[in-house]
Amino acid sequence: MKIKNLNELKKHLFNYSKTVKVYTDYRNSGFSIDFYNQNSADLLLHKAAKDAFSAFDGGKLPSIKMINEDIKQLSDEKTKLYEALKKAKVTLRECQIAKGNVELLLGKDNGVKDIQKNNDIHQMN
Repeated sequence: MKIKNLNELKKHLFNYSKTVKVYTDYRNSGFSIDFYNQNSADLLLHKAAKDAFSAFDGGKLPSIKMINEDIKQLSDEKTKLYEALKKAKVTLRECQIAKGNVELLLGKDNGVKDIQKNNDIHQMN
């Protein structure tokens, strides 16, 4: 699952646990309209959480602890991938500069101005 989806599920688990007592009281009141009007915000949160659980296709709902572990694992994985992307971009830039230098030495004119422009930009950084 994506981090966004896990955070959404975590939010619904918190809302459900926070509002389950209000829903139980509402049910025990015989679904009283007065009770509903007084506690409509909590009851709507409870219903949204139940709907989210119904839409969950992973079988049994994970615990908050499991969700937090998954989020941490995905965040670590994301960090590693960003580091690899950063290194790949540096390598690509170095290869483009080397290609430009080789073309310049071989006397190829196509793209010489662009290469010189890239070299100037790279030297400024």
